[in-house]
Amino acid sequence: MREIARAVRNRRLISILSDAEREAYEAVALGTTGVLEFARQTDRKPGTVSTLLRRTRRNVKLEVLDVEDVALPGEEGSA
Repeated sequence: MREIARAVRNRRLISILSDAEREAYEAVALGTTGVLEFARQTDRKPGTVSTLLRRTRRNVKLEVLDVEDVALPGEEGSA
């Protein structure tokens, strides 16, 4: 049950990101590409890539805080 809840939450988190934010996060934060290399590959300035990553982290944190306020089925406080 927790695995399903985690998968749903991950899909929800990914859905709030723009394509540019998701691509930057996947390449730099989850991959082996650095900010400078990703900036060159995508024809962006390094500062733009850093902004995308910072915005992604902020949006994900806000979404996680919002999701944690809702009890999952079977957890205390759920219907």
